[in-house]
Amino acid sequence: MHAGSGLLDRLDGRYRPLVTDVSLALGYVGAGLLLGQEQPPAGWRPVDVLGAVLTALVGLVMVARRLAPVAVFAAAGALWILFIACGYWPVVNSMPALLGLYTVAATRRRPTALVCAAVVGGVWVYAGIGNIEHSSMPTVLAQAVLFPAAVFVVGRGSGALAERNRQFAELTLRLRRQQEEKALQALTEERVRIARELHDVVAHHMSVISLQAGMASYVFPTDPAASRRALDTIADTSREALEEMRRMLVLLRVGQEGQQDGAGYAPAPGLDLLEPLLERVRGAGVDVTLDVAGSPPRLPQGMALCASTEWSRRR
Repeated sequence: MHAGSGLLDRLDGRYRPLVTDVSLALGYVGAGLLLGQEQPPAGWRPVDVLGAVLTALVGLVMVARRLAPVAVFAAAGALWILFIACGYWPVVNSMPALLGLYTVAATRRRPTALVCAAVVGGVWVYAGIGNIEHSSMPTVLAQAVLFPAAVFVVGRGSGALAERNRQFAELTLRLRRQQEEKALQALTEERVRIARELHDVVAHHMSVISLQAGMASYVFPTDPAASRRALDTIADTSREALEEMRRMLVLLRVGQEGQQDGAGYAPAPGLDLLEPLLERVRGAGVDVTLDVAGSPPRLPQGMALCASTEWSRRR
């Protein structure tokens, strides 16, 4: 169901402009035919069958205005000129030509849009000259300049806004990809850090186990009691190692099994745990002393873990 909805959304987004243009073209055809039924001003002939056909053609070519703006404008302009040459009132089919000019101004270069605006103005002047007896040339000239100029300005502004929106969408997509890459990089770095800490924890305890196992093997023939103490220490250290590994795995599973914040957590081995480590070494029969001069500095957790692990390796 979700995949089907996504497909429908993509199809709807792809065909929505076409549906809009078809609706707009049909609306222009209907409006033009209704306007053609009105009594035209003096000097113009009423819209008959030929005029209705030309009106329908002028409106229908607007369906492809997004695909070929200049070609559609040229076709609409040619049909509009033919409509005027037949003696019909030019206002009936002026809106499709202005819409074509708007589309060209919004999607094409400025020189092309200026040429199309000049064509609209020229056609308007041509219509006024064709009905010069009933037209006021100053009014016709004003309309021939103001109407195309207003549509040109609005079209250029709309095109600039659409371009900024497109750039903003690309920038948003690029930013989202960068955020995903940074999140993936941070996740990788965190996994490496956890793996390094887990390695240090295991090395910390395995050093003690190795030392105690060697001592137990060495003193077993002569001192079974010391050997047993060493084996007990190995058992305790193994248990603690398992607990530390479990703690690290709990950190990796947080949020998946309802783990409460801070529940089941334990501090990683650090300098404060050196004394228990020394006790285990002394239990194996090794004479070890710890001298602390001054107040021990408070080290970061990672540094303290590395220091204690390195000490256990050297022992």
